[in-house]
This record gives sequence, structure tokens and C-alpha cells, in this order.
Amino acid sequence: MVPLLRRLTLGMLFAAAIVPALAARADDESAKDDDTRNTKPAGPLAPVHTDQTYTMNALLGFVNSQPQFVGDLLRPLDDDLRSLARQSRNITDFKRQARAAIEAEMRRHVSEVLIASAAKASLTDEDKQKLDIFMNKNRFELLSKYGGSQAMADQSLKTNGSSLEKEMNDRRRKLTVDLYLHKQLWPRIVVTREMVLDEYQKDLKKWTQEPEVELFTITIPISRWLREPGEDGRKGPVIKNPTPAQIKAAEASAMALAKDLSTQVRAGGDWARLAEDNSADSRAREHGGRWPKVHKGSLAREEVEKYAFSLPANTLGEPMLLEDKDDVLQSVVMLIKVGDKKDERVIPFAEAQDDIKDRLNRQQYAALTNEYMGKLYKDAAVEAVDKMIDVALDAAVSRYAMGTPEK
Repeated sequence: MVPLLRRLTLGMLFAAAIVPALAARADDESAKDDDTRNTKPAGPLAPVHTDQTYTMNALLGFVNSQPQFVGDLLRPLDDDLRSLARQSRNITDFKRQARAAIEAEMRRHVSEVLIASAAKASLTDEDKQKLDIFMNKNRFELLSKYGGSQAMADQSLKTNGSSLEKEMNDRRRKLTVDLYLHKQLWPRIVVTREMVLDEYQKDLKKWTQEPEVELFTITIPISRWLREPGEDGRKGPVIKNPTPAQIKAAEASAMALAKDLSTQVRAGGDWARLAEDNSADSRAREHGGRWPKVHKGSLAREEVEKYAFSLPANTLGEPMLLEDKDDVLQSVVMLIKVGDKKDERVIPFAEAQDDIKDRLNRQQYAALTNEYMGKLYKDAAVEAVDKMIDVALDAAVSRYAMGTPEK
């Protein structure tokens, strides 16, 4: 199958091109469900209602004489609307965020419906065979979530006004539309080498790779050796005002432990295990002593950063004492290891050109899609999109936000 630009969705491509409200108005009462319209949330936030199939089946309106239902809009947004219902402070907050999500989904859905007929008619026998193979794989993957049982799948999906067949039909339609747009628009895209080079030279800073190191640490606080005597041989609380001699002895003990760990590492010891057993840094300890990629200026302690970047790649450094002049109890001994290391460099054009070309291709594809869909909308018969959104929003409030405070 012709490769699809999966990172682009019709909703993203079309959002800037189509005005969400068209001039025509449909009678509000013909689209809204009376039970949904008259529901007024009150009291604390309640869980999602699973028995409101009447809401999901309510008629919104028509797109090119094809009926559109609430479920067509809300099903793809189910997870997002559930999350909004949990996080919203009040009903006004929920409505504001839900409307934005519904408007975006409406644009995507109507765009898909408008083009679906033409897309389906354009499929070749080879296209249909490949779609069948892909959809069979999709069906298997979806069924596997429900133990391979269609009955279980239908029962679960019914709570969202859906079914296995509806889900599969939606997925096939979306894939068909993507394939159709790709076949129609991709041949019109032109990206020359000169265009790519101009884009590269426009912002060389963007192609400058910052130096970075893969950092591993084991942090040993000296306060481990600054403890009051406890009962039954246990360690007591940390000494509040240790003497200089006590501090010096604690530093020596922490340094001795760090050197012992260093010896173990050099002898093939497991760094992750040693970090878990000895490091006081919770993030490093939980990740086996490994930090995310570190760039210059990203570490709080300049001396640690400077030392880490001074080490060659795949090197274990010597233990270093990091003194805290303001609070000696915060002083630590740190063992540092560096894995991969990258120096600062400008990524050459030969390496960058494929990424630039891909981005320019996607930009042109987005522009062509917007233009194509704009023309399609102009000639389409879409009844009162803004009213459809109002109906869907009322249904979303009824289904997901029953009980959210009014203010």
C-alpha cells in the first residue's frame, strides 16, 4: 500500500481552513433529544453514565443527505471527555473544554464524511485487497483486547453507543479517506533540492547539535555518618551541630565507600544494583543511577556538570566531594560515570536534508488538503454545524458531567 502520512490527521490539516459554523440553520428541536436538553447537572462530580444509549443515538443533522448521530462525534472523544469530567472545576469549565474538543472532532468527522463516498468509489481491486488485509489485522487486534470474543467486545463497546462492526467501519472509512487523499494530492507536491537547501541555510542554529552526555551517578550523603547513638545499637537522629572533626570523619567514610563502589564497578560490578543499594538520589536510584541525556547548563551543580563533560565517553570518574557551605549536612560524595557522549557540532546538510524534505512535503500536503477540503465544503450540503455542536455538547454534559458543580 502507498505509504501514508500518518502523523497528519484530517482534523489537524483542516482546522485552519474551515469555518466551524455554516450559514444554514436547522430547527434546534429536530436535532436535540428532549431528555438530554432538559438535564441540569447538580451536586458533586459523578462517574460516567453507561445507560444513556438514547443520547448517543440522537440525530444531529445531515451531511450531503447522510444522517449524523451524537455517537459519531462522542465515541472518538470518549477518553478525553471522561478525563475532562474528572479534572474540570465546574460545569462551565467542562463545557468550555468539551466544546473545543467537539468542534475539532466535528471538523474532522464532517471532512471525512464529505470525502468518503468519492474515496470509496476510487478504490481499485488491489486497494481493496490490501485494505482487507489491513482491516483483518485491525479486527484481530481489537478482538484480542476482549479475549477474542465478539460478544464481549460488543457488550463493552455498547456503553459508548458502539459495537465491533461500527468500530471496524469507522477505521476502514478513515483509512480509505487517507489513501484517497494521498493518491489525489501527493503527485502535486514539488520539493526541489534548492528549496531544501534554502530551508537549511535559513536557520543554521536549528541544526546545531548541543553537547550532551549520558550520565550515571551514585550519591552518598555524609550525614549517614553523622548520627547520634540510638537504642539497641541502632542509629539515632542526625547530629544537629557536628564538630569539624566529626564532619571530617564522615567525609572520609563517605569517600571510602565511594572508592569501594568504584573498585567494584571496575571489576565488573552491576552499576544499577550498586546505585539502588547505595545512592541517596531517588531519581537516579529508581532508574539504576541513570539520568536523562544531560546538556550543558541543565545540572544544578556546576562542578558536577563540568567534571562530567571533562570525562571521555564510557569512563568512570574518581569520587568527588561536593561540599555545601550553607549546610554541611547536605554535603555528599558523588561517584560519576559517563556513557555516550556527543560534542557540539553543526549537523551537515547531507544529514539534515531528508528531515527537511519530509517537513516541506508535509507542509505542502497540509496546504493542498486544506484547499481541497475548502472547495469540497463550499459545494456540500451541511446543515447547521454550530447547532450540531450544541446538541453534541448537551449530550456530553448529560453523559459525562452529570453532577459537576454549576460554578
